[in-house]
Amino acid sequence: MSARIISFYSYKGGLGRSMTLANVAWILASNGRRVLAIDWHLDAPGLHRYFAPFLADPSLSETRGVIEFVTDYAAVVANVAWAGKDLESHANILRYAISLEFPFPGDGSIDFVAAGRSGPSYSVTVNAFSWAQFYERLAGANFLETARRRMRSEYDYVLIDCQPGTSEVSGICVLTMPDILVVCCGLNYQNIEGAAAIAKAAQFARKSEPCTIFPALMRVDWSEKAMLDEARQAAAREFDPVMAHIRDRQEYWGEVEFPYTPYYAYVEVLAPFLEASRSSHSVLTAAERLTARITGGEVTTAVMPAEKDRQAGLTAFLKRERFGGAGLMPRVG
Repeated sequence: MSARIISFYSYKGGLGRSMTLANVAWILASNGRRVLAIDWHLDAPGLHRYFAPFLADPSLSETRGVIEFVTDYAAVVANVAWAGKDLESHANILRYAISLEFPFPGDGSIDFVAAGRSGPSYSVTVNAFSWAQFYERLAGANFLETARRRMRSEYDYVLIDCQPGTSEVSGICVLTMPDILVVCCGLNYQNIEGAAAIAKAAQFARKSEPCTIFPALMRVDWSEKAMLDEARQAAAREFDPVMAHIRDRQEYWGEVEFPYTPYYAYVEVLAPFLEASRSSHSVLTAAERLTARITGGEVTTAVMPAEKDRQAGLTAFLKRERFGGAGLMPRVG
């Protein structure tokens, strides 16, 4: 079966979108699935922070990624002698992927494509790249479709961390790439209405190739019950037009909610390493429920790491070390 491509989008940043994607990726890999995770949040990349202890280059100082993927292609196309030759090799984003170093069960794995190589030139490169020219003059749509087909052939799941808001970059991740769109939504009306509007736009734009949409409420505080119930009702009302595929919608809204857990605001850490046991109101349980939904029940729970690996991984996150005690990591950023 070819990979399902799943984009994780939020109208605003700071809601836990990257953390959610990273946990879903880990749950899938722990169940023997081959996963590709892509950080397409070019303005403020951060997905690598959740994978840092397992990366050979945690600071990404030598790791090329999405921005090099498109700029390398643009440089080739600028050569008139190229004339559209060998699109397949240039559209192979897997050349920019690095593998996480962890003993996942079976065939499980996570390959990671960063936003790009960190350093002083990164922001200059991102700001200088013209997406309009990429599409209008460089056959960008064909290039991305070719890349999409290649990714599908190599993995079970491809997870894309989208840029928030409305831009050409977020449009690629929301309108062009995914089979499934996870919309991470904050609980105020600006987030709910903005995120629902993007979800509706994605559904309208993909009529010929429908995209399945799963909203997820983020940073939920169950102590504010009256306001939470009102926000749930508002979200249910705004997202209802894109949720025809979900029959148990009332149950869904109480199920796919990510709790506000202050600890995660201070440390970028994967839930299977922090949460040694499950509770009904935990980030790990919420990620498992979302994973079950987007896989159609194929994967429902994380296979937890062995206790020695869990402890070693947690220590690596907290002390900014490589997994296995390979010394301090450079500062990630």
